[in-house]
Amino acid sequence: MAPKIVTDVEEADLARQLEKAEEENREVAGDDDEEEEEEGMGDLPVDSEEEEGGKKEEEEAKEEEE
Repeated sequence: MAPKIVTDVEEADLARQLEKAEEENREVAGDDDEEEEEEGMGDLPVDSEEEEGGKKEEEEAKEEEE
């Protein structure tokens, strides 16, 4: 990209846009990610093949009981 001459007006507009973006991204009371993580699945491995295999075996056992 070729260099471009930037006017004071464009520079001020960019500064306002950056300030607005920073304000929108600022954390506010109640924005606590830690609480959400604690309410999740706990310590269960999400991508574990063992877990998937265990679920399949449980489902098969339930089907056999029925």
